[in-house]
Amino acid sequence: MTLKLRRPYATPVGQFDEVVLDEERSLRLVLTGNCNLACEFCAYKVKDFYSPEVHSERFVEMEPRYELRKLLKEMRRNLNYDIAHLTGGEPGIAKHLSEIGELCQDESYSINMCSNLVYTKPIVRLIDRGLISELTFSYVPLDSGEQRSQLLVYQRPDEARIGNTLENISHLRSRYHELVIKTNIIMSPFSDIENTAGFIDWCWNNEVKPRVQRDRSSLRISESTDNTKKLLDALKMEPKKVIIKVPGATESCEFEDPNGREMHVKVFNKNYRPQEVCKLCDESNCVKSLSSIRVYDTTNEPVLCLCTLRDDNFSNVTVDQFLKSSVFNEIKGYKTDPISYFDKFCAHPNFQ
Repeated sequence: MTLKLRRPYATPVGQFDEVVLDEERSLRLVLTGNCNLACEFCAYKVKDFYSPEVHSERFVEMEPRYELRKLLKEMRRNLNYDIAHLTGGEPGIAKHLSEIGELCQDESYSINMCSNLVYTKPIVRLIDRGLISELTFSYVPLDSGEQRSQLLVYQRPDEARIGNTLENISHLRSRYHELVIKTNIIMSPFSDIENTAGFIDWCWNNEVKPRVQRDRSSLRISESTDNTKKLLDALKMEPKKVIIKVPGATESCEFEDPNGREMHVKVFNKNYRPQEVCKLCDESNCVKSLSSIRVYDTTNEPVLCLCTLRDDNFSNVTVDQFLKSSVFNEIKGYKTDPISYFDKFCAHPNFQ
């Protein structure tokens, strides 16, 4: 269900006159905690097996088994989820990537994938078999000046690595014209505006959809927001509408330049706090919000992660537990009546 509202809506990156309430239909499947590159999100938390998506000692490599099929089937039947967003770690090096893709497709899920595109052969195999409809890659702009030049090369924006990523994207675009390709641009206080604007222009010219995400660290969010506004000014972007995923903390601000070219800026509304999941947390101290449900595997069966900070029974549940919980009823209610979601969480948004 999608609803359009004509009303003013203020965000950290601009004022908008149109709001779109768009049903959240995507489940994030965290395939692995292994990675072939420490990116901006986890550069300071490098472990042998780690994902910023999930904080649980039970987290293991995902397997294509009956329990995962059951979870996908139940979430589709009961809550209309039908998009599997493959993530990690680096999902491209997950042990069972192809088999999980086939399982998702068997259950009538379309498949999106997020990758750093350091190694593309597994992705190409999936595309050739019709298992990926949308591909997203992260882009960390070069720093302005030499602020982080003393960091190890894999912990900082690197020109050679960026060049390799763009070559891989150009190859995929030339070979797969129907594939939707998006980029998640990590805008930090250090990001060079000219370099970032040049990359966005490259995206438009190569049919890649650009989306900016601010550095959400509490120490850097303010300067990151300021840098994002400078980028919007440099590109002469005008606000068009805000797309709010219901339910979920993600809000996508859509901008357009004088030539009609689009760019999105992702923001997070911390108001969305499922009552059962957030009952023990002080709202003022919460630094996370449920942008979407994560699914990760354990030695017993897959688990729905409803909070990326807590590892409690009520915040990490099996699909059977979830369907019997008050969280299920709450989410179903918002999907059925998105206006109730907007009135409760978005009338006075609390942006990160």
